Parts: sequence; structure tokens; C-alpha cells
Amino acid sequence: MRCTRAALLGATGVLLLAGCQHIPPHPLDFNETETSLRDRDIGIEPVRAFADALASADRGPAGPFDTSNGLSLAEGQAVALWFNPDLRIARLHAQQALAVAEASGRWSDPELGGEWGRKSVDASEQGFLHDAGSTARDWIRAGSLSITIPLSGRPQAERRLWASLHDAAAWQAAEAEWETLAQVETAWVRWSASTERVNLLEEHLTVLDEFTDAAAALARAGEVMPSNARLLEIERLRRKSELANAAAETAQSHAALLGLLGLLPDAPVVLNSQLSVLAPEDDAFEPKAHPALQRLEAGYRAAEDRLRLELRKQYPDITLSPAYADEEDETSLRVGLGIPLPVWNANRQGIAEALAGREIARAQAEAGYQQLISEEAQARAALRGSRDRRGMIENDIIPVVDAQLRESLALLQAGELDLIVLHEALAQALAVKEELLEAALGEAEASARLTAATARGMVMHTSTESTDDHE
Repeated sequence: MRCTRAALLGATGVLLLAGCQHIPPHPLDFNETETSLRDRDIGIEPVRAFADALASADRGPAGPFDTSNGLSLAEGQAVALWFNPDLRIARLHAQQALAVAEASGRWSDPELGGEWGRKSVDASEQGFLHDAGSTARDWIRAGSLSITIPLSGRPQAERRLWASLHDAAAWQAAEAEWETLAQVETAWVRWSASTERVNLLEEHLTVLDEFTDAAAALARAGEVMPSNARLLEIERLRRKSELANAAAETAQSHAALLGLLGLLPDAPVVLNSQLSVLAPEDDAFEPKAHPALQRLEAGYRAAEDRLRLELRKQYPDITLSPAYADEEDETSLRVGLGIPLPVWNANRQGIAEALAGREIARAQAEAGYQQLISEEAQARAALRGSRDRRGMIENDIIPVVDAQLRESLALLQAGELDLIVLHEALAQALAVKEELLEAALGEAEASARLTAATARGMVMHTSTESTDDHE
């Protein structure tokens, strides 16, 4: 008997230990993190796979992924889809939701209980004390096992809820991917415009140096007033200051762009500037296909499943409690039955909260639908306006400014230089070129904005695979 009890206790202990998980600690090591960041290879297979997906969606060149001549915009987007840190976090959230969904909907663990003790009674024989005091009898042993049978259907409802939550997290990761593509596109053209402005200022200074030196020579010869010649010198100093500031802004935008790609600011990567992006030319637009609306719709389904689970919680589950007792060599077996009565609580708070949450999710989805329609219309209007502005500058303004510069150069060569007119002509030439650059940037940003609003050429990635290894 004792051997049987010992074996039973041993088997119970083994069962308890077997059901527990043992996960070792994993402390942070930022030295390892920095080494990983510096050793990143942008030519790995996942990046190439993203480049192929972008090309198949008409968002990148159909040629092979080649970084030997620098990164293009499409190649940079492929790098960002794999290395962007915010995308990694979004995918890990989706993995977390998947892990919880796979582990959800299980029955509650059974509860094992036991009692041990001794019973002392007065020993008597025919009413007379046989011995003085009391006599301790044998040990009293009792055990029970409680098992909850979910007749309410809670596990099934819980599994359905977490499946919906995982679906919403996966769509949120897909939305993050789409937003990353748009962010990289916008940041790329802004960095390209900043680079082009530096080139404009350098070219302007080259021309300005020529005119300033000529004006200084004329002033020394007494042919022009020194104060007029000094106008060009002041202009040159101002433009040098602007060039230094533009170079600093370009370096800042370059570092920000590399950060979006998931690379360090000093990464040995050459970026090829690009100041134009393709935009959807047709008016076809389906908001329901946008990942943002898909995420909101999945969130609404999760809200409905949460309400379904809370409704299930108001129905009672049955608890069975078989019990064993051994007292004074008498063995007894009993079965207890427990069932809660949904009279006072009935999970009214949980149901009310889930019902209100469903209405919030509905309002969010409907607001998201309306916002997408509005954003698409605004992006199209911005694109039309920027295109009209760029066309007017190119076709109407620049020819006049170029003619004025040619006339000023002819006057310089003829020795009839008017420094005030020349100063104004140079300033207007630079201003118009900067306006053209600004218009081109506005058109590129509007194109990226329209593409983001219409989700044209969307690249989907199932966000359930491991993203821990980013080497």
C-alpha cells in the first residue's frame, strides 16, 4: 500500500514538472547589436526576394538586384522591407499574436487536492475508560481532483478571438510594410532634391565667381562703382552660406534615409538620387483593398469575436470533483458537482465592455474608409497642381530668365555691364531654378502620396516567419 502511494506521488510530481516550460534568460548585449548592424549584408536572399516582388508589382526595375553601382529607389525599398526596425517590431507583434492564438482555447488545468492528518478519540469499553487520556488512531488520507468541463464553449470562442487578433496583427504588419514603402519613397525624393539644390548652388557660385571677379576688376579700373561691385561679393558670400546649410541638410536627410533602410548612418552604401516616381494615372480606386482598411476590418471581426466570447462566459461550466478518502481503514469514493448560477453577475460588465468595443471598432472602420477616399482625392489634386506649376515654370518663366542672363553676359562681353541688373538677373535665375526643383519635389511627393493612398502595386508579406536573424 505504501509503495502504491509513493508511486502515485512520484508520478504526480513528474506530471507537474513535465507540464512546465523552462526558458533560459536572454539578456541584452548592445555590443552584439552594433556588430550585427555593421555586418549587415544588403545583398542577402530575403532582400532579393523583396526586390523581385517589387518588380513584379511594377514598383521596381525588372532587371536583377545589383548594388555594385549603388542603390536605386526600388532597391532601397527592398532593403527597407527586410531591415527596417519598425517593420521588424510589427512582424514580431504578428508572431506574438500567432503564438498566443496557437496556445489559446485550452481547458483549464485540473486541480489536485489532498488532506493528511491524525484523529484522536477517547478509548472506552462499555462506557468505562480503558486507558487514561486519548489514543491516536491511524492517519487520515483524502484526495480530490477538480476538472472543469467547458460546456459553455469558451475555448472555441477564445480560439476564434485570437485567430482574429492574429489576422488583425498580420494586416497591421502589412500596413506597416506599405507605409515603409511610402516613407522611403518620400524620404528618397527629398534627399534627392536636397542633393540637387546643393548642385544648383555650386553651379550658381561658379557663375557668380566669374561675374564677381570681373566686376572687381572693373571696379579697380574705375569703370564701375565699388559699391555696385560689392553687391556681387555680398551675393557670393550669402550663397556660400546657403550652400553650407544645404550641405548640412543633405547630410541629415541622407542619415535619416539610411535609418529608414535599417542601416547605420556611416554604412558603406551609395544611394543614387531619383527625383521622380511613378503615380497611378487611371482613376480606378478600391479603398477596400487598402491594407489600412483590411486591418480595420480585421479589428472589427476581432471585436465581434470578443463579444461572442464574453457572451459565452455568462453560461456556466460544470466542475467535476472526484474525491478519495481513507479513514480508519475505510475507503470511500465520492464525486462532487459544481455549477455556477448566472444570477447576480452573469458577466454583465464584460459583455457591456465588448459591446461598446464593437461599436468603436465599427466607427473606426467607417472613419478609415472615409479617410482613404478623402486622402486619394487630396493626393490627386496635389499631383495636378504640382504638375501644372512645374509646366508653367519650365515653359513660361525659365525661357525669360535664360534670355535675361544671356543679355547680361552679352553686356559683360561688350563692356557695358550694369551690375545692378546683373545682380538681379543672377538672383532671379537661381530663384526660378529652386522653384522648379521645389515643383519637381512636390510632384514626386504627390505621386508617392497618391500611390500610398490607392495601395497600387502593394507587396504583401505574410508576417509570421522569424525576423530575429537579420544578417
